[in-house]
Formats: sequence, structure tokens, C-alpha cells
Amino acid sequence: SSQVGSRHGDSQVVLWAMNFTPPPRHAGGGSGGGLDAFLASMCGGQGGLDAIWSNPMVTGIAFHPSKAEPAHLAATEGPVRDGTFDVSGGDAVSYRLYLPPKASEKEDSAVKVVGLFFHGNAEVCTSAGDIADVLTSQGAALLSIDYRGYAWGTGQPSLTKLCSDTDECFAASQKVLDAAGCGAARRVAMGRSIGATC
Repeated sequence: SSQVGSRHGDSQVVLWAMNFTPPPRHAGGGSGGGLDAFLASMCGGQGGLDAIWSNPMVTGIAFHPSKAEPAHLAATEGPVRDGTFDVSGGDAVSYRLYLPPKASEKEDSAVKVVGLFFHGNAEVCTSAGDIADVLTSQGAALLSIDYRGYAWGTGQPSLTKLCSDTDECFAASQKVLDAAGCGAARRVAMGRSIGATC
């Protein structure tokens, strides 16, 4: 085996190659294909990159799902509401919506901003209380969204489905926000750690 490494800022990228046979050269010379061809050859051809991202060893590093019970499932009143968004393949992604307290004497108490928060790989949607406290104290709402298999969601987390799940959850959030009275609010996407990729 051999080690190939490079430095990027404060992090180090290291590849270990064992019994590697380089991909064949294209007719006409040149190495052809670059990194994609290299990775595809390591993973058995077309779809090689998806095979890497779907590999249990990679997803085991990227995700650390834990379960949590919803305390406010299907709530239609109150400052905290739990539920799920349906995503492709029949799975469900859990969420928690944090709403600001109603201003009793203010004329304009409508929520003007909703933060859509995608947490780190070892958190769940119910872990966003600290962020929710800051935002709701300023009159904003927070919709904390999980990944497949986290909290009360179903399925297995997947790097290849992360962005498409985000799109589906964003679209489905309109109904949830409308029901909470803040469907017209601006939305700001926020993420911590792996959630920043959403």
C-alpha cells in the first residue's frame, strides 16, 4: 500500500491505495478521464462516484443518526410543532418548527423570517433549541430539519440523496408554514457541519 497526501489549510487529505491498477489509457494517448475515471475504475465502472458516496463505510463516517421521540407531533397550536416530510422512496424526514411567542399588544406580530436549519451529523432536529431561542426572541421562526433515519424519521441517511431531500423538504415546508401562519415569511437556509451542504 502507499499513501498520497496533500495539505489544504488546516486539514490534511490522505488517500490510501492498495493493489491499485491505473485505468487504461484512451486510444490516442493521454491519461483520459481524470479523477472521475480513476474513481469509477475503483468502483467498478459507471456510477462509481455514487457507489463511493453510498458505501456504508463512507456514510458511517458522514452520518451519526440517533432517534428522538416527537413531543409535539401533529400539534396545530403552541410555539413548538413536530412532524415529518415525505421524501422519495417512501421515507420520511422529521422536523421541528419553533415559533416566536405571540406579541400581545403589538399590531404587527407576523413572522417575517423563517430560518430553515440543517444540523450537524450527530444532532437531531430537536437539538436546535439554542438557535431557536435566539431567533424566536427576535420574532423569527426556525424550522429544524433532519436527515433520513434521524429522530422519528425513516430510512437511511444518504449523501447522494441529501440535496434532493432538502429540495423536497423545502417544497413541503410551505404547507407547514402556511398552517402556522408564517407561509409568507422570507426563508433563510442555515446549516452546521454537514448541514451546510444542504
